[in-house]
Amino acid sequence: MMLAIGAPQIILILLVLVCLIFPIIALVDIISSNFKGVNDKLIWVLVVLLLTPLLGALIYFFVGRKQKVDRKMGKEIDESELMETYTRDL
Repeated sequence: MMLAIGAPQIILILLVLVCLIFPIIALVDIISSNFKGVNDKLIWVLVVLLLTPLLGALIYFFVGRKQKVDRKMGKEIDESELMETYTRDL
């Protein structure tokens, strides 16, 4: 007996993978970054873990990344600088 894998099963597998990997990427980014406030890192880790992990990760990527500070200069990271960094690294 063969199991047939169709488009719905492939979409479901991809959705499950995104739901597992996206929060992990957010947590790694949070842990490896510096933030403006003393407790911001802890708060963002809790948001990602306690809120639905996918929703928590999305909130972090849209809101929390703006609260990061540059490690080298100790200054806030501008959104345009953040995009330049990512496009340069690719």
